Parts: sequence; C-alpha cells; structure tokens
Amino acid sequence: MILLAELRFRKSNPQVMTDHPFKLPLYPFSNYFAFAMLWVIVAFMFVNPDTRVSVIVGALVLILATVVYVVRHRGETRE
Repeated sequence: MILLAELRFRKSNPQVMTDHPFKLPLYPFSNYFAFAMLWVIVAFMFVNPDTRVSVIVGALVLILATVVYVVRHRGETRE
C-alpha cells in the first residue's frame, strides 16, 4: 500500500516534489520493481506447501476487509 500511495501522491502533486528533500532513487522504477518482487514472494509462498495455507487465509482476510470497507463506506463522498 505504501508503494501505491507514493506513486499516487507523486502523480497528483508534482509541484510538491520539485523541492522535496526525500526523493526516492530511480522513481518510478524502484516502486514497480519492489511491487513485482512482493508478488514474486507471495507466489513462492503459495507454491511452498508449508506456507500455502497462510497465503490463502491472508488473501481471504484482505478480501473480507475490503468488502466490509466498501459496504460501510458506500455512498460517502470525498472532500
């Protein structure tokens, strides 16, 4: 989520990033590379029989949390 938030922030606020003291090296490639590596790790965890159940349960928990969030905040507008 941090990687996605940083990509979105920089895209929507280019004027803030001109003088920002903490610029991410190799942006945006470092974000995409880190995101891809996270997916590779999850894929290897799914392939491994010892961690497969954890990946499945974790994915189900994230899906459930997303559904609950969407249902609870349906119809709200951002300001």
